[in-house]
Amino acid sequence: MFMLSYVALRRNDQVGLMCFSDRIYALVPPAGGPGKTNRLVPANAPAATKSGFRTPSANRGLPTRQFYTAAAAADIITWRHRVLADLEMSGALSLDVFPEDLSASLANRYLDVKARHLL
Repeated sequence: MFMLSYVALRRNDQVGLMCFSDRIYALVPPAGGPGKTNRLVPANAPAATKSGFRTPSANRGLPTRQFYTAAAAADIITWRHRVLADLEMSGALSLDVFPEDLSASLANRYLDVKARHLL
């Protein structure tokens, strides 16, 4: 996230932040200019520890409770893929990556969008 905000600010775009799950933890309205990345760090701190989606592995031989947990996770993943496909079909830009791959993938996607004049 900070890499993307840095790249966007260097290209004279505005950057904002909303951290949420079932409620909003932090909101920083979009703004541009030098040093604006620094205002995102304190806003992200409380929300950073609140997330953590984990997907259990679905193996044969799991106890009943774990089996249903794995089935529910598989259902959520299927729903998530369907939502992303619907968003893209309606013209929304999306990026589906693991958290550890987010910074580079997001910055690259942003640069691609800017190069194609989609913003």
